[in-house]
Amino acid sequence: MSIDSLQKSLVDMTTAFATRFEQFENNLQNIKNTAAASNNNSNVNDVAGDFYAFRSFVIASLSTLHRQVELLQKISDQAEMRSRCKMLLVHELPEHSKEETSAAVVKNLTQHLKTPKLDVTSISRSHRVGKNKSDKPRPILVKFEDVDLKKSIWFSKTALKGSEITLSEFLTKSRHETFMTARRKFGVNKTWTSNGTIYILDSKGSKHSVNSVAELNAITTDTTHEQLRAGECGADQRQEAAGNTRPKRTNRNK
Repeated sequence: MSIDSLQKSLVDMTTAFATRFEQFENNLQNIKNTAAASNNNSNVNDVAGDFYAFRSFVIASLSTLHRQVELLQKISDQAEMRSRCKMLLVHELPEHSKEETSAAVVKNLTQHLKTPKLDVTSISRSHRVGKNKSDKPRPILVKFEDVDLKKSIWFSKTALKGSEITLSEFLTKSRHETFMTARRKFGVNKTWTSNGTIYILDSKGSKHSVNSVAELNAITTDTTHEQLRAGECGADQRQEAAGNTRPKRTNRNK
């Protein structure tokens, strides 16, 4: 079982427990009402106390399990991202049958980038990824022999501007989803990646780094609260200014 499926099972279990607890609590309340009417509620109170204690124990246990699974997810994601530190995705290279992807990457990148060390021997392996589409070439996943060469190519990617070729980091699934969500929320020009970390410029120009949707949502929430507070302060200032403005007196003709 993968960590993602484990997390889903835990969420489903938590939802099921919450539903059953709510049903049991409603039934218990009905029993307490009936017992109160007959002045015989001592045993019912004992059962109710045991139930609430057990519910608190289960909720606390599930909360601990959630945190442990989240930690495992984070550790697994970090390890997987480290294993991709020598990899890049090369986009928009024409796709041909029986092609040599490494040679194609070297030929096209050396035409635009000043990387004298780049040749076929610099690449450990490369291949196309994704589903084959007739209208668009699939990206080429490239693993370089040397991480410094990969970084040199990545940080010189601005030289590809004007060509059809683009580069992107080979993010994990969760980081890719976080990156795409960040681009939709903050804009393409204010979102980028470096060494597997996602960077964001918010509306105030502050720089943030995130690696998960939870961290992204925290930024979004904080930014929204700041905007609301700024709007309230602005409204108060406008109202105060309006209150301090006295209407001009009209001169009467004598």
